[in-house]
Amino acid sequence: MYNKDLDIFKAVAETGSFSKAAQKCFITHTAVIKKMGNLETHFGATLFHRSTRGVTLTTEGQILYHHTLEIMDFASKAIAEIEAVQHKKHPILRIGCSFMYPIDPFILLWNRNLSVTANMQFRIIPFSEDESYKKLLNNKFDCIISPYNHFRATDNISILPLGSYHFCLAVPIQHPLHGLSQLSFKDLEGHRLRMMITGISPLNDNIRNHLVTHHPQINIVDIQDHYNMDTFNDCAESGDILLSLDCWQQIHPALLSIPLEESYEMPYGLIYSKESPPNVLSFLEQLKTE
Repeated sequence: MYNKDLDIFKAVAETGSFSKAAQKCFITHTAVIKKMGNLETHFGATLFHRSTRGVTLTTEGQILYHHTLEIMDFASKAIAEIEAVQHKKHPILRIGCSFMYPIDPFILLWNRNLSVTANMQFRIIPFSEDESYKKLLNNKFDCIISPYNHFRATDNISILPLGSYHFCLAVPIQHPLHGLSQLSFKDLEGHRLRMMITGISPLNDNIRNHLVTHHPQINIVDIQDHYNMDTFNDCAESGDILLSLDCWQQIHPALLSIPLEESYEMPYGLIYSKESPPNVLSFLEQLKTE
């Protein structure tokens, strides 16, 4: 049977840290250390070089890491083949879900179209934002609810539009602006604002161009090419304001989502691969026509 501790081993190997692996796997730092110790006992080998700067793989650890990737690939293919057989007997739509990709809009869509969804079951598949969901589509899950301002034609993705998220500002509770009921870009002058780097989202680029032109006193701080939990943690700890979306207003207890006076919206929808299984494509196409 597949040993789930290999998932933790992979996380430690790739992050170089027991603490970061614990955050990624949603378990405690102590649990990671204990499980890695058990793995080393099982194999009778030291898998990590430990130092104050983190951990690196020993030769034995590198061998295990290489085979762990192969094992995970084989396990994923086996699950996919078994599920393919099950899909023919009992069609199941797998939808990806995480803190950053909530499925509330999908549940509303499902319940509004019971005549279509009656013969289809759906399964919620959790995943980490550290994994690119574009790589997981048609593999780990069939579809996901996501903003879609940043796709390219080469992504081979289809979209069922569902609505728009409103841009807002995630303000740390210790920030002097956190008590306001609404904020404008004018209010941000003299403050630090974190937002996505250029070249990823045309809509984000338009907002940045507006800020640079009309509000140069705002200190714009670049973040990575996608939002994850670290994005919100960093803002809560640094005191920086974050350009955010209203679907993320409950993400972090130390950040207050305040409506933005300027009206900017990000479209979102049901995202799925054009290479999805025929029964999935047929079902989603039926939803489009409802």
